[in-house]
Amino acid sequence: MVNNVSPNYAQTREYRFTIQPGTDYELDAKGEFWRIESLSVAGASIQLSFDGESSVSARIGTRGRRRRLGRIRAFSQVLITVVMQIGDDPIEGEVANVSIAGVTATFEENNGGADPLDVVINAGLSAIISPARASKRSVTIKNPIGNTSNFRVGTAPAANRGVEIEPGAGVTLSGSMAVSAYNAGAANEALTVTELDRL
Repeated sequence: MVNNVSPNYAQTREYRFTIQPGTDYELDAKGEFWRIESLSVAGASIQLSFDGESSVSARIGTRGRRRRLGRIRAFSQVLITVVMQIGDDPIEGEVANVSIAGVTATFEENNGGADPLDVVINAGLSAIISPARASKRSVTIKNPIGNTSNFRVGTAPAANRGVEIEPGAGVTLSGSMAVSAYNAGAANEALTVTELDRL
């Protein structure tokens, strides 16, 4: 099922596969940590789902950690070739660091930035939670465990678009772009937002 498997460095394996439009591609690979190294279609994203976990929209540089080892399903609306790294140790990368379903993101270092801020998003609406800023390195968004709403976050999230964050989960997005959140629930609830700046 894997078209090309080549070792990258110790404990990390690289998988190359092609997804046919509108179909799932199943990958049976070991390793907790993953990263999208490249996609053959510029600006595209794929949908990844893990056994027993939420799905996540992934672009080049998106990385994360899965809680259960099992099959990985990749889905795309377009014909696309994917190069994905999977390993036993965290995989370094520059772009986006995504954590899903109960895994809270952490920083290796804090190079300046603001204290966490609670931002209320009205039910069924989206709002900017972190404005674009050249000095911004990344933003971490946490959906407090006491919330009842799921949220979607990204540059233009909606009911069917963006990274989904369940109560108790968090996500870190790297880059200086504006980040918005969509409240998919029935109650007005707050997300905890922490920005990290470049020195």
